[in-house]
Amino acid sequence: MGTMLGAVALVIAIVAVALPFVISHTGPAGPAGPTGATGATGATGATGATGATGSQGPPGPAGPAGPSGSGTSLYAVVNVSGGLVYGNGAVSAENVAAGRYQVIFDVNVSACGYTVNPGEPYSVGGPAPGSATAAPRDDEPDGVWVATFNETGAYTSSAFDLSVSCSGGLWGVFNGTTEQVTAGSGVAGITGEGLGNWVVTFDDSVANCSFFATVVAIADTASAPAASITVAGAGLTPYGVWIQAITPADFSVDVNFTLVVDCGSPTWGVVSATPALVRGSATGASEIVPGSTQINFNTDVQNCALFATLGETGSSGVVQPGWIGTVGRDGVPDSVVVVTYTLQGALVAESFHVMVIC
Repeated sequence: MGTMLGAVALVIAIVAVALPFVISHTGPAGPAGPTGATGATGATGATGATGATGSQGPPGPAGPAGPSGSGTSLYAVVNVSGGLVYGNGAVSAENVAAGRYQVIFDVNVSACGYTVNPGEPYSVGGPAPGSATAAPRDDEPDGVWVATFNETGAYTSSAFDLSVSCSGGLWGVFNGTTEQVTAGSGVAGITGEGLGNWVVTFDDSVANCSFFATVVAIADTASAPAASITVAGAGLTPYGVWIQAITPADFSVDVNFTLVVDCGSPTWGVVSATPALVRGSATGASEIVPGSTQINFNTDVQNCALFATLGETGSSGVVQPGWIGTVGRDGVPDSVVVVTYTLQGALVAESFHVMVIC
């Protein structure tokens, strides 16, 4: 027993002496083990502060030009006795003699263009055959002379609608004798095409527009002469309008005139003799009787001024001369009636251009 214990003690002693030498001797590094799997993604950190706003970029290209309106905002609707029924910017109206009227506005209109035609404010019938002309008042720059005639060219008192164009849109006032532009907007020029015939050109295409012509006096006078004035597109250029003037006795005549072009207002139309709406913002046209046509719009046109001119629907041919007038449609607030006559005063179906100004 004692011998065994002694042997164990000897072994322990030997190990104790040799162990420091074994531990202090490190072998070479083994090869790297394979990469472990990627750990799970940590939570997203908080959003940082917003940076400063950058400088403004350059402006984009200009968009296409919108359609041209008539440039008209002043108007008056006057009854046969000279009473101002309604209007915009109109102050008063007066019947100064048979077939002669004056209308006063609240601004200077001496350098503007005038559009006028016979028109009844609201009735079942329509105006009698005839025409209306306009002129400035030198002694009253806020005033306009209006003359109304029957189909023979004699002064005859009649209700009428008058509008004034002073800026914007496409319009002009023309001396038909000297072939000069005396006022206007967007007008390029006028060319005579023989007695009582002209081509007026504008800066923009008017091929898809409507045209409204009125015989006027350029200087102060109580009357410009009675004449039938008609319109059509100019066949050789989309920028032109053909104008023709005829006396009540059916002779060509040089006159001074105003021409207004409407391409984009909410209430205009070009109507064939059948009748049918050829173009415009109107919603339709229907015959009441031959020579009396109802035109519908998608808006109420009561208390508005109504205008119409005899005219071709395209750019070929010239409409037959005659007379034209307008009337509101009783009980149908979104429509107007246009009546067309021969030079002799008989109702006849004819093509025309129509415009409502509110």
